[in-house]
Amino acid sequence: MAILIHHFRGADMQQTRKAKVDAAYVAKVDAAIQKIQEFFQIGQELTQKQSHKASYGQDTVGAEAKKYNLNPDTIRKARQFADPVRGYTASEVKELCSLIRTLQTNQRGAIFGRTHLIRLLSVPKQKRGKVQKLAIERRGSMAELESLTRIFHEWLLISIGAFDSTFGLI
Repeated sequence: MAILIHHFRGADMQQTRKAKVDAAYVAKVDAAIQKIQEFFQIGQELTQKQSHKASYGQDTVGAEAKKYNLNPDTIRKARQFADPVRGYTASEVKELCSLIRTLQTNQRGAIFGRTHLIRLLSVPKQKRGKVQKLAIERRGSMAELESLTRIFHEWLLISIGAFDSTFGLI
């Protein structure tokens, strides 16, 4: 009887530990989603891109970078992310966050975050959804996402006849 009780206590402890690990992972997924939403909000709040002539010497991007405590390149990416034509709309961000929560809450591995998202901005919007879903499903690292986007870009260049897989760009 004592062995049986000890066995069940061990099982309870394992379940408790697993629940704590699961809760910690879900918290990481939620934090990644929160950062993506905040990044989108920053992009929406940024001033619209001015012509080069109008903004010359004003260091608009630098001022915004200081305001949000981000580097200028990240500020540019936030603006690109929140561009409804080339980046994402509010409904697309909501869909993205829902996909991350649905697919990654019960998985382990790299969590799709802001850095992954920035890399995906190089994929044309019409094709981005497929690459995005694949990246989230596969829980890939940034190196794996880089490979996915590189393969996509090579495929795109091959399809328009501008790339030869043996020799590179034509």
